[in-house]
Amino acid sequence: MTAVLAGEASAKIEGVMAGDVAMERIVRPVVMPGLNATWALVMDVPNAAITWPADKLARILFIGGLGITAAVLLACSSPAPVSCASRWPA
Repeated sequence: MTAVLAGEASAKIEGVMAGDVAMERIVRPVVMPGLNATWALVMDVPNAAITWPADKLARILFIGGLGITAAVLLACSSPAPVSCASRWPA
């Protein structure tokens, strides 16, 4: 905390709970040159708000991968006169 008040860097404090919601506490220095002081701005951000975009992307890529895998398996298992192995060179 002394590094934040010295204006050097922000700090993250994990393991903060607000009821049932896991939070990440971010402490950032705010330098006020006119007052010759440094204040600490404390923000509590839900972990879900931080990881939500990555979780959504992972879900979309997983579903797309399953769709492509299912399409390939269906194409190779159809009773076609040409076998699936002969479609691609070895």
